[in-house]
Amino acid sequence: MSLKKILTVTGTCGTVNQTATLTVNANTTATDPADQTVCQGATATFSTTATGTDVHYAWTLDGSPFNGDSPSINVPTGSLSAGAHTVGLTVTGSCGTVTQSANLTVNAPTATTDPADQTVCQGTDAHFSTTASGTGPFHYAWTLDGSPFNGDSSSITVPTGSLSGGAHTVTVTTSGTCGTATQTAILTVNNGTPVINLSQSSATMWPPNHQYQTFNVSDFVSSAKAGCDSSQDITNSVVIQSVSSDEPEDNPSGGDGNTLNDIVINPNCKSVQLRRERDGNLNGRVYTITFKVTDSFGATATATVKVYVPINNNGTAVDNGAAAGYTVNSLCP
Repeated sequence: MSLKKILTVTGTCGTVNQTATLTVNANTTATDPADQTVCQGATATFSTTATGTDVHYAWTLDGSPFNGDSPSINVPTGSLSAGAHTVGLTVTGSCGTVTQSANLTVNAPTATTDPADQTVCQGTDAHFSTTASGTGPFHYAWTLDGSPFNGDSSSITVPTGSLSGGAHTVTVTTSGTCGTATQTAILTVNNGTPVINLSQSSATMWPPNHQYQTFNVSDFVSSAKAGCDSSQDITNSVVIQSVSSDEPEDNPSGGDGNTLNDIVINPNCKSVQLRRERDGNLNGRVYTITFKVTDSFGATATATVKVYVPINNNGTAVDNGAAAGYTVNSLCP
């Protein structure tokens, strides 16, 4: 504000008037910039309202000069570390200096670890987990092959008994205060085929005296392993699934005798009785034994062996296929 003062000087020889102006400048003031909390990568804005005469502004960020002579600043945070930072302000005017400060808190964006891929046997549980970082609280949304799975948890357990063999996709989307992060893992369900190992793939019966000869599973099968877990021995699970002959059971006009039930599978499916018989007018009889094994994961495998009744001693037998003869199926699964 300004005040005008008048001075009057009176003497013997007249009067003199003089005038002076007194200007009173306001003290320098500035409002405190508001504290700011932003996610890393966002821009934080700080401002002050100052009063006084010939006012100038000097801002600092963590003690270093920032921006020019302005009542407000914009602070990009992409290159700033997560955590607390100090924004300083010095306002200088003709009548003094005012210092203010504000706190800038930079919150880290949401990030997650990648769940590890899993390969399990069908029927075995698979486990997936992720670890979130950034600024919480965190929430989790899992999907299995695109469909929602489980609740809001950082880990899940996936039963695989009803899943098909092969690859499945597990995805987790994590939401935090500063955005979301998505990760994907591959779940491979192994329902591999078991393996039947044979000690021999054929046998010969002679003479063709129409008598039975018994063959056991153990005569041909040396071992069997589960398809998913090759360390699992399932030899005791091998059974006879079927037996076929490439000749009819009885040919009234042929040279095979007059017998029936040339193939008799034991009810426990562990052995079979085969008749030493062939049609002397044909090219020898071939029995085909089919073995089957089922592992604990429900996967199956088969293997076959041939039992020959040659047309003559030290001769051969030609396999004409089951369609030329007949097949007996066992009652075992």
